[in-house]
Amino acid sequence: MNNFKPDFSHRLNSLSIDHENFTLAALADTLILMSDRALAVINLMAVQYDGDRGQFSDAINSAALDTVDREINDIKETLSAFLRANVTIVQDKTELSLTQKSTREAK
Repeated sequence: MNNFKPDFSHRLNSLSIDHENFTLAALADTLILMSDRALAVINLMAVQYDGDRGQFSDAINSAALDTVDREINDIKETLSAFLRANVTIVQDKTELSLTQKSTREAK
């Protein structure tokens, strides 16, 4: 089991995927699609409280909420990984600034 390393790159399904040169535009595409998936599940869950429709089982609601939770955590980790790879954080006594790493430094 030590070699168990699944490839989750399919989670980064931007419209312009290039994992070697993942750009800010690709990040934006990816995060928008990820947030759309989470919102879709929330909207599907909301219909159960609209009018005379029946409610989903606790198991379905729990799984749906877990799906949204995992999607949001994926969004946070994707953004964090992008920032770690591409941004240098510089902080002095008065200001926090983000600067893009040079191509050489990012690798």
